[in-house]
Amino acid sequence: MKRILVVDDKEEVRMVYTLLFADDEVDVVEAEDGLVALDIVKTESIDLVLSDCKMPRMSGIELMTEAQKIKPELPFVFVSANVSADSLGDLKPFSVIPKPFNLGDLKITVQRALNEK
Repeated sequence: MKRILVVDDKEEVRMVYTLLFADDEVDVVEAEDGLVALDIVKTESIDLVLSDCKMPRMSGIELMTEAQKIKPELPFVFVSANVSADSLGDLKPFSVIPKPFNLGDLKITVQRALNEK
């Protein structure tokens, strides 16, 4: 079973993502910020990170930078209203989905990322 780490500081957003993937035989692990998520990446088997970019304590971009030092092959999908190619620097996430977005498109993107892994 594939494991997705959902990272967002809003509990209701994490809940929507968890429900979205409930029927896909995907185990969803939740984290409320990048620091908690980084601990999960260090200690658990994760196949993909679905993350907001702007969060307190550690941004999604900082999370990706640190997580890929540990697991360079770990794919990231960002969902954000305020991320640009400039803000990503050398980082190459699998996808950046701008807000507002369609849940169906998000689901397809995540499935594509998991299938390519």
